[in-house]
Amino acid sequence: CAGWSGSGRSLAMMAALGFLWGGACFGFNGIKRVLLAEGFLAEACEAVGDEPCAAQLEGVDAAWTFASAMLNVFALVNGSLSDALGLRRLCYLSAALLAAATGAFAVVVSIPGRERFLPYAYFALVESGMLLSFGGLSLQGEPGTLTT
Repeated sequence: CAGWSGSGRSLAMMAALGFLWGGACFGFNGIKRVLLAEGFLAEACEAVGDEPCAAQLEGVDAAWTFASAMLNVFALVNGSLSDALGLRRLCYLSAALLAAATGAFAVVVSIPGRERFLPYAYFALVESGMLLSFGGLSLQGEPGTLTT
């Protein structure tokens, strides 16, 4: 972004952040297909077959439902964090949460017996993106922000 001024650089940065976070938030249908194809929660099914059973679908859909509801609940918390920490620290917090959530998501989908934690791991993944979108506003080139 050398040679760009404040608003052009921040617009490009926010577009990139939105694109990266959007995959986790709006790409759940793709994640769901992969999880079901890999047999995630297959032990919840009584009959073995090629198609996912209702219990398997409900288990995976619960992650989306929980994360969507909690994002609405956490709107007030996110605003309070933004005020209390400042945008730069909020951006760092979102990066730490993203790292932890990615690790948790990997554990949940790869270690048997951890499936019940999928809604929490997915919520943490999506919440990190929400915090990043709040904190990403600090990338506007103002004195004391991440880019100056």
